[in-house]
Amino acid sequence: MCYLFSGENRKYKNGHLSGVSRKTDWELTIGISRFNLGQENSHATVLAVGVNYYPDKHLKLMANVLRGEYVEDGQQADTGAALSLRAQFSF
Repeated sequence: MCYLFSGENRKYKNGHLSGVSRKTDWELTIGISRFNLGQENSHATVLAVGVNYYPDKHLKLMANVLRGEYVEDGQQADTGAALSLRAQFSF
């Protein structure tokens, strides 16, 4: 899920999310993933919160904080956190 600080909407059509139409913009993102692992009664969950900055229509700078949890037999077995910094150039 995401929210553009400018209040604009991005269009989703035929499996593709459109780009940001403004020259510069900021975007707040949040997502959660849960997947079952091969072992019986175990799963992992990852929460991601991030911010994206679009300085122009070709460049996207992304920062995400990730928090993961591993549960085995109903007990929390392990946790972890990560910081992800990325840049994307489209042409």
